[in-house]
Amino acid sequence: MKSSDSKRAPTPLRRRAPRGAVSVEFAIGVPVVMSLFIGGFVLVYATFTKERLTTATIQAARVCALRPANENPVQCVRNVGIGLMAADAGRCAGGVQFDAQQNGDPRNTAQISMLRVTGRCNYQSPVWPNRLPQMNFQSEAQMPRMPMVGP
Repeated sequence: MKSSDSKRAPTPLRRRAPRGAVSVEFAIGVPVVMSLFIGGFVLVYATFTKERLTTATIQAARVCALRPANENPVQCVRNVGIGLMAADAGRCAGGVQFDAQQNGDPRNTAQISMLRVTGRCNYQSPVWPNRLPQMNFQSEAQMPRMPMVGP
């Protein structure tokens, strides 16, 4: 037996090329980053639409509560609410719905005390609308009705 065989020098570790590792990291990382980006985009649009619905509901209640009590509050609330939602109503599947209820006797306008307005939106995401679930938003506002003044 040769002495050189038993005392071999350790071989240096082979250094691998980083190109393959970078490709794999990129392939794993891009879908994760893109899904976070798209999810953030959808969340911001949903939050914006919810806040717009809340503002439109409050404003519709305020405007229609100041109208005379003998006017139809349901039609007033729908016109004002949809007008305030404007282009954001397109993000709601089936459009935006506004309903109004009055407390008191609608035949006796002096006894109508409150106007309650409800706004609803089934938010449909602009990104992959058929794959992401709908979010149901609802907003309510209540305003005291102004009494009829005059004859």
